[in-house]
Amino acid sequence: AAVTLEGSVSVADAAKRMAAANADAALVLGDEDRVAGIFTDRDLASRVLGAGLDPRRTKISAIMTENPRCVMDDEPALTAVMLMVDGRFRHLPVVDSTESVVGLLDVAKCLHDAISHLELRNLAGGQRTAG
Repeated sequence: AAVTLEGSVSVADAAKRMAAANADAALVLGDEDRVAGIFTDRDLASRVLGAGLDPRRTKISAIMTENPRCVMDDEPALTAVMLMVDGRFRHLPVVDSTESVVGLLDVAKCLHDAISHLELRNLAGGQRTAG
C-alpha cells in the first residue's frame, strides 16, 4: 500500500513514515483524499537538505511536487510505464474512477516485473535468456 500523508506533516515525520514502510515516495492527499502531491527521497535530498531547510519545520506541502500525473487502475501496465519513461519520473500514483488512491507504481519495480515475466516465458519455451 502507498504511504499517504497530509500536507501539514513535517518533512522529518514524512521521512520517518516512509522509512518505516521501506518506501522511497509518499502521496500527499488533499480534499476528499485525492492526490494533491507526491514527496520522494529525491525531494528530501534536493529540495530540503540540499536547500538548507530544516526538515522538522518544513511542511510537505511546501516542497512536494503538486498535482502529479496519475494513471487509472484499469489502464494497461504499458501505459503506466510509458508515462513514467516519457515523463522522466520514477513514481506514478494509481487511482480509481472516483480518483481515490489505489496504489503507487515504481518504474524500477515495473521493469523488474516485466523482465522476470519475459525470463519465465523464455524458460517455459525452452529458450535461454541473456545474462
